Amino acid sequence: GILEFFHHQLKDIVEYAELKTVCFQNLREVGNACCSAC
Repeated sequence: GILEFFHHQLKDIVEYAELKTVCFQNLREVGNACCSAC
């Protein structure tokens, strides 16, 4: 029903947000490593 639809949408959003957070964290670490190496 409608509730299942919203639950599915919410799950996708939460998973995407977590993925984005992990990617930003990795980019930040790579950036810090590059800055430290310079």
